[in-house]
Amino acid sequence: MTAQAQPIYSSQWIYACTEVTVPGVATRVALPSVEHRAAYGLRWWAGAAACLLSRHELHPRRAGRYAATFHLSNSLRHGWDELFDIARAQRPDAVYPFLHAQAAGTLLYRRILADLGVQSRHLIHLRHVVHHLAGSAALAEATEQTVDCHLLRAVRVGHNDVLLILAARISDPSGATLATVEDSFLVRQLQVPQAAQAEDDDQERRALARLARRVPEIDLWEPDVRSRMLYLAADVGRRFGRVSGHANLVHRSRLGALFAGQRRPYVQGMYLRNVIVRELAEWGLPLERLAITFVSKAWLGQTLRLTLQDRRFELCTDTGRLVAFGRA
Repeated sequence: MTAQAQPIYSSQWIYACTEVTVPGVATRVALPSVEHRAAYGLRWWAGAAACLLSRHELHPRRAGRYAATFHLSNSLRHGWDELFDIARAQRPDAVYPFLHAQAAGTLLYRRILADLGVQSRHLIHLRHVVHHLAGSAALAEATEQTVDCHLLRAVRVGHNDVLLILAARISDPSGATLATVEDSFLVRQLQVPQAAQAEDDDQERRALARLARRVPEIDLWEPDVRSRMLYLAADVGRRFGRVSGHANLVHRSRLGALFAGQRRPYVQGMYLRNVIVRELAEWGLPLERLAITFVSKAWLGQTLRLTLQDRRFELCTDTGRLVAFGRA
């Protein structure tokens, strides 16, 4: 992770870098396993309520640093493999660096967002970047991990909009870093005095404006382009929530989507991230670094096309609308 990140939407791909010293000591938090449905659900909804019911504000200096231990059980690993249709006996050499610890990271991120005072309904996940410092296999095989999260930057990108960059360090029991992660979220509809508390960055503001005009760039008919069709089953939002902890109702049912102001349920961005990881791994790409930018929603029941050229990839709907793009 870098103390001063580069613009996350520029054509020059920026990855989470080698770890740096983060000021302060992380507050250790005991978190329930996502397999303990009732206990985890209670903690998740408590965090969701804190983000939904608070006044929509921004207080960057209040953001804490939190850490928790995550245990990857055999049953949870099996749940991930089943969801993403991984037959390890058929592909014994393939490495799938899923973010199994996402359930812990989700709860820690929610604590930071509650500290900041932002309401989650005004939050849009824009970018995910991961760097496997110890190799992707080390993260995929680690059964015990420590997840340490903090606010990296808060950048003003409009009169009422702020970009929040949250960072996570994932380490093994010895303290060695397995991976660093950065997730960028756009916070909208802040009061101008609240948004003014974030730092200014004209380069980030211009990069975000360019993102709104981004269209597919990979030509499907080029000889070196590979592609695959991916179907989003109607129940995949619910099933992914069971293994990842990301169980928002907007990803589960039409009624939940309507309650959240959406016309239909859409899949979690991190589900798309892990689907892309699976496909890239099966295409034989090394996944020591990965950067994904989310451009638009992917609805449950849709069919998407993943295209790959060199190390660049794009995810589009069957009508050609860009959903996400990135680089491995």
